[in-house]
Amino acid sequence: MANTSNNTEHEPLLKRANAVYFEGCEACQLERRKEQQRSYPLREFFFVGMVVLVNALPISSLFPFLYFMVRDFHVTNRSEDIATYAGILGSSFMVGRFLFSVIWGVAADRYGRKPVIIIGAISIIVLNTLFGLSVNYWMAISTRFLLGTFNGLIGTIKAYATEVSREEHHAAGLSIVTTTWGIGLIIGPAIGGFLAQPTQKYPYIFSTDSFWERFPYFLPCVVISTFAIPVLVLSFLLPVMTITGTFLLLNNAAPQDQRAAANGLQMSGMSFFKAIGPAAAGVLFSWGQKRQNSDFLPGFHMVCFILNIIVIIFTIMTFDPILPRSTNKPLAKDGNDLGSEKQRQIEQEDVPAS
Repeated sequence: MANTSNNTEHEPLLKRANAVYFEGCEACQLERRKEQQRSYPLREFFFVGMVVLVNALPISSLFPFLYFMVRDFHVTNRSEDIATYAGILGSSFMVGRFLFSVIWGVAADRYGRKPVIIIGAISIIVLNTLFGLSVNYWMAISTRFLLGTFNGLIGTIKAYATEVSREEHHAAGLSIVTTTWGIGLIIGPAIGGFLAQPTQKYPYIFSTDSFWERFPYFLPCVVISTFAIPVLVLSFLLPVMTITGTFLLLNNAAPQDQRAAANGLQMSGMSFFKAIGPAAAGVLFSWGQKRQNSDFLPGFHMVCFILNIIVIIFTIMTFDPILPRSTNKPLAKDGNDLGSEKQRQIEQEDVPAS
C-alpha cells in the first residue's frame, strides 16, 4: 500500500490524452510547462491577483468622495438632487462594461489574452488619471464610461487563470480572482476616503493654494493609476495566449471556441445590474431626502424599507438556483463522465434478466 501511494502521489488528478507540441509556438510551450509542473503556478497566480486588484480599485475608490465631487461640480442648485447625479456617475463605468464586455470576450478568443490585458491596463492608467483631473460633471461621466468601455480585464483574466494551471488547480486559480477582487473592494474605498481632498485633511503637506486644491480628487486616482503601471509592464512579458478557458461552470456549459465570448456575455449581464444599482440608489436617496416630513415611513425609513424588500426577494430566489445542465453529468461506476445514452445502456445491462 505504501508503494502504491508513493507512485501515485505525483500523478495528476485529471489525466489528459497525449498532446502534440510544435516548435516556436508560445501556447505549446505553456502547455508543455503545465504538463511538467506538479505544484501551483505561483508566479502566474500572482500576476492574476495583481490584474484583478488593479481592476477592482478604480471601481470602488470613487464612492467615498463621489457625493462631494458632484457637489463641487455645481451641476444642480438643489442638494436633494446631488445623489441622483452621483448615482448616474457611479453607474457610468458599468454601463460601458455592459455594452462592450462581449466584444472584448470575442477579441480575446480571436486575438489572444495578451492584447486585451494590455489595453485594459493602459485604459486604467490614462482614463482613471483623467477622471481625477475632471473639471466638470460631463468630463467625469465620460472618462468613467470610457474606462468601463475599454476595461475587458476581469473576464479575460479569469480565462487566463485557468489556462496557466493544470485542471486540478483551476478552482484555486479562480479563487485567486474572487479573493483579490474582494480585497480590492476593501482597499479601494480606503484609498478614496483617505486621499481625497488632501488640502483639507493634510494641510501641513498639501498647500491650500496648490494644484491639489484645484483638483482635490486627483490624488487617489493617480495612486491607483501608478499601481497599474507595473501590471502593464508585466503584461508585455506574457506569452501570446490563444487557448480558451473561463469559469468552471462555463467550461462545462459552452464549447471551447466560444468560452471567452460566453464569459464576456456573463460580464455584460453582471455589469447591467451593477449599473442599475448606483443609479437607482441615487434616485431613491434623493426621493428620501424630499419626504423627510412624511407621516408614513419618513425620509430614509422608506429607503431602508424598500432595500429590505429587495433583499428578501433575492433571498427567496436563491432557493431555486439555475445551473448549466452540463454540470449534472451522469457518472459511470469508475467516476468518469458519460453521455446520457451510454449511461442508459449501462443501466439496462445491470438489470437482471427476468
